[in-house]
Amino acid sequence: MKVTISNAKPGSILAEDLYDQTGRLLLPKGTELDEMNIYMLRKHHIMEIEIEVASRQIELERIRQFQATYEASVDMLKQIVDQAKTSGKIPIEPLIDISTILLEEILQDTGIVHQLSRVRNQDEYTFRHLMNVSIYSGMLAKWLGLTKQEQMKLALAGILHDCGKIFVPNHILNKQGALTDEEQEEMKKHTEYGYQFLMNNKISEEIALVALNHHERRDGTGYPKGIRDRHIDFFSRVVAVADVYDAMCSDRTYQKANSPYHVSEILWELSYDKMDPQIVLPFIHGICQFFVGDQVVLNTGETAKVVFVYNDEPTRPLVQLGNVYMDLRKHRQIKIEKIL
Repeated sequence: MKVTISNAKPGSILAEDLYDQTGRLLLPKGTELDEMNIYMLRKHHIMEIEIEVASRQIELERIRQFQATYEASVDMLKQIVDQAKTSGKIPIEPLIDISTILLEEILQDTGIVHQLSRVRNQDEYTFRHLMNVSIYSGMLAKWLGLTKQEQMKLALAGILHDCGKIFVPNHILNKQGALTDEEQEEMKKHTEYGYQFLMNNKISEEIALVALNHHERRDGTGYPKGIRDRHIDFFSRVVAVADVYDAMCSDRTYQKANSPYHVSEILWELSYDKMDPQIVLPFIHGICQFFVGDQVVLNTGETAKVVFVYNDEPTRPLVQLGNVYMDLRKHRQIKIEKIL
């Protein structure tokens, strides 16, 4: 239902993504409006908005459906990986289906993307990581202005980027503690194993190169070859950002999950010398917009609500604590530690 901004009421649910005149996302679909949101939309001269007629129950049902699709996709991916281990062949069509279905569902309803940050248990980490990297890579492709075909190719590259790990011995792959130097060298070979595996299966080299190069870094400190800057193919530079973000946001045997805000700040720092800033910055801007309206825990122990994301520092948004609004750009000692 369309309403004028003057008739918008706190508690209404947005039925569309809202953008400013430069194309920057102001509020994602599914946001529950409050007085500050409505004021901000007026300031950006948004005159009409589309809101949902029904209650919050519809949004909860969308989330439930997405979670069911996600879990079914993880189960299917496990079966595909098991088949690849025994046969040495990768059935590409089911992988295309998995990556396409989830990406399209999220692109149609960006309000549910933050559900990925809530699936963070250690169980089946490998498969959930592949799913998430696929989704983030496809979304990032859209934020970079790539074509629909390129978005889908990057989603497929994301789901295949770590396929070489099926050839790494299980005692290394599943080791609870730190790897020895020798084990670390074997683990690094997953990039070369993956490239050769995909080429043997006649997967396009554009996608196979992602398996090979997603751990390469601009300053030459990556592996397996230590190549630099533009010698690293574009698809690998995209998937590398999605890979690092999801890995650092996840619970693992040797690492507790970090806040998406903390990880975004780390990525920002990595863009100075290790990762492509022209890829990292659009990713951070896109990711941080999804948490508008969410409740967060600050390092003071207080609970706040994310109200607005600033273009210049998206990891330091405007937050609301009760009746007080705080610009985190001006309060450098305060940080967001957790999203509820």
